[in-house]
Amino acid sequence: MRLAMLFAQGISVWQKEVPTVDQRAGYRAAEYVTHTVLAHRKLSSLTSTEVILSLDSFKKNYAGHREGLDAMPCTNGEDSTQAFMDKQAVHFVDTALETYGNRMHRWLEDLVDCVIADPNPTVAFEVTRVLVAVYDGEDKDAAVQLIDGATVVEVEGQTVNLLELVADITQFVTTEILHESSVLFVHSETADDIKE
Repeated sequence: MRLAMLFAQGISVWQKEVPTVDQRAGYRAAEYVTHTVLAHRKLSSLTSTEVILSLDSFKKNYAGHREGLDAMPCTNGEDSTQAFMDKQAVHFVDTALETYGNRMHRWLEDLVDCVIADPNPTVAFEVTRVLVAVYDGEDKDAAVQLIDGATVVEVEGQTVNLLELVADITQFVTTEILHESSVLFVHSETADDIKE
């Protein structure tokens, strides 16, 4: 939650040239769509306790603690304290992922067209191109597949595959969403301006 708040209350890239005294936090809608996908990916990578427990640094630093907890009986009478804590950790991460998934949906549906102003022009252009295709009733998957699968972009300090990023950003977009409840495409005049 702390990282999400740091992002949401941070200074957007477009304000970097503005004098510090005039910068305003929180104007991040253009970046939030991409951030949502990257944050979900990061959270998804934490779902395997086995991966975390297999890290050499984890084994080295916490082996003694784990051995002590393995020796302690658990109040449920079935597991060691450590085994029970491992199950709790998996449940916590699964719940966090489900909660985040529910929260991120609006950024990938009704608010997805905010990405048109993403500070990475390549991301903004390719997602906009796909959104225009969907708005016009064309096949979304075909529009996404026009992106070179080898193209990578730098986003939030990470190098990511552009095709995969655009596919993730546009995964829930439909013609109906764009026409009825999106931020920009819901207005036909604005949609016409975007197409130009």
